Amino acid sequence: MAYNEACKNYNYTVEFEDEVALDLFIQERGFRRVNERERNGVVKMNYVCQQFWQRDIRCSHKLCVIKKDGLLIAKTTDKGQPHIHKRLPPEISEPNEHERTSDPYKVESQLHEIIRHSTPDVLAKLKEAYERKKREQERIALKLFAKMSSEKQKEILSTYGCLDE
Repeated sequence: MAYNEACKNYNYTVEFEDEVALDLFIQERGFRRVNERERNGVVKMNYVCQQFWQRDIRCSHKLCVIKKDGLLIAKTTDKGQPHIHKRLPPEISEPNEHERTSDPYKVESQLHEIIRHSTPDVLAKLKEAYERKKREQERIALKLFAKMSSEKQKEILSTYGCLDE
């Protein structure tokens, strides 16, 4: 009963002879694996459309593959039709705060604005924090370099032209 309730939205069923045919079907339709679960000798693999994670496209097509006794049965929510993805208008796909600040050009322009309106003492503190962070990264890199084998160290040094042979 619970299985039927969970799969009632799946409206198209396909049976596959082997995993190669299943993989081709998954690639054709553009699905990406989300999780896999095994219970009582039955393996259930769940997939969603690759466009599921795009912020400006809405696609909720899913695929459920059940592997039992060598049989591969796939159920989808796309009625066997190809996925047609339409981009949402820009006003609907407004980026969230994380996406807005993760744009490198936006971040750079924001930093320029902050620096332009900063006082000399704030600029000195920013420079000090930057140099402290840079020294910390150099110290970590030096520790990693020291742990490497001498062959690997020579390879890295010769790659960057620091080793005269």
